[in-house]
Amino acid sequence: MKRALLILFLASLHACEVGQIRHPRPSTVPVVIIGSRSYTPAAPLRYAVIFNYPSSFKVTDDGPATIETIMQVPLNTPDIDWENYVTPLETAILPTRTSINIYRPRIVVYEDIDESGDFLPTSILHGVDRIVAIDSSVGLPAVAVIPYLDKVLKRMTLEESAAFYAASGNLYTPFIRVLAANGYLELLEATDDNIIRLDLSDSPIPAERFVCNRSAVYLYGNPLTPSNDLVINVDNTLDATAICGATIPSCITLNFSDTESPNLNIYDTQAYRRVVQCRMTENFEVINIQSAELNCVDCLCSYKTTAQSYFAKANEVPDWWPCGDPISYCDSNLPLYNIDASCE
Repeated sequence: MKRALLILFLASLHACEVGQIRHPRPSTVPVVIIGSRSYTPAAPLRYAVIFNYPSSFKVTDDGPATIETIMQVPLNTPDIDWENYVTPLETAILPTRTSINIYRPRIVVYEDIDESGDFLPTSILHGVDRIVAIDSSVGLPAVAVIPYLDKVLKRMTLEESAAFYAASGNLYTPFIRVLAANGYLELLEATDDNIIRLDLSDSPIPAERFVCNRSAVYLYGNPLTPSNDLVINVDNTLDATAICGATIPSCITLNFSDTESPNLNIYDTQAYRRVVQCRMTENFEVINIQSAELNCVDCLCSYKTTAQSYFAKANEVPDWWPCGDPISYCDSNLPLYNIDASCE
């Protein structure tokens, strides 16, 4: 109740100050960085707050990042002309269904590869820093800034001003909290519950989201889809032609007893997936190894997959053969050289 009365008081106070020159204040926003078991930083982590222009960007704050700890990140506008250049401008809906223009600055976490303390992403010339987290576009609280704040507030009703002060944390500042939901942005009360969450990732998607500047980044494909880039290795006790036929052009005959074990390590991250499966029939034992690496170009991310299969005669496998123990057999109706997602 006290908070609601304070918000109404601030809104009415602004209404009484129309015509006076006021200077918007900077602000802060609570941010938490969520770690990932599949990600280990390769360099010190830092955060940056960024305003994007048509062909450049401006960093307004940059500092050391801590994982799983709430940080109060400073929010400042970059310069006196930022309203004319930031992109993309978006629309936020007020409680009265009136709309206002806003801009959402990016908040990123990056690996400071050169330990310079400056944000120099790989997307720019001579940039080396790797973006490993970025603010979400949909479904989570975000920070926005209102261009030409004083002009916008002068046009607001008392109810709209109250909504603004609730979203700004009761400050005369252009920075507000918003939520992207149902295809539009709406004002969100600036409470401790509406925190900005950044999820660390080893994938190239955060960097691609930064480059694409609020345009959608599409993830295409499945790392377990059978690969077209397939090599079949056949033990010399078997007939390779009978196994590969005319459909598998890359077919190699080896003496498995004199061959070193292939890499049987399994990885399961968004950036890199490596699956090892075993199959068995009356005549054959088979190891299938498929690797999938995520690559992003022009706001489209897809998996590049490669696969290798090893065919040995049943009951005549080499010492390094892993099937049965530690890798169990996959019961599948797919071709023997294909990974079966149902076994994962």
